[in-house]
Amino acid sequence: MPDRVTLVRLYTTHTLQQIADLYGTSKTRVRKWFDQQVINKTPQGLGNHQLYATDVTSLQKLIAKKLTNAEIARHLGCRTSNISRAMKTHGLTPYRKPQRPEFQRYLSRVLRATDIIYQVNKSLLNPNNLPRTKCGVSGGYQIDHIKGIRECFDAKWSVQETAALANLQFIPWEDNLARRKFKCRKQTI
Repeated sequence: MPDRVTLVRLYTTHTLQQIADLYGTSKTRVRKWFDQQVINKTPQGLGNHQLYATDVTSLQKLIAKKLTNAEIARHLGCRTSNISRAMKTHGLTPYRKPQRPEFQRYLSRVLRATDIIYQVNKSLLNPNNLPRTKCGVSGGYQIDHIKGIRECFDAKWSVQETAALANLQFIPWEDNLARRKFKCRKQTI
């Protein structure tokens, strides 16, 4: 077994596994040497602490720069799980990017609810079983909200009111596109 000074010196530039390989032994035995010599080890799973800085101040600075755990991991060249574990070890709260704008969340919920209403009431909205398509498909039709989703959002309508059967119609995609403020790309099929 190497002496304490040698182990401390090696640990500044080597991982436990590298020290084990150097002495031709197992990593478990090296851990026992560290315990016997009362040498502090980095928490298990954080890898070589010299390859990336996972001390409290370094992590706090990166969090202050509004980096997420994944971005910190890329910055330091390690895995996200290592950063998450280090944050938990040091009792730090990771930076979370703001959620999508409220309208985007509303839009997603309305579109999901609209699709469900269409599936349940397909015989009423589309009695001739016309093809439901995206923009640019000839002969295609789309579900249209009579009162637009943005208007409903601004008027504080609930998702259920916006996706209600009374607010839906099945029209050709060209007519639906003409009602929008933006143009979608034509698809060739």
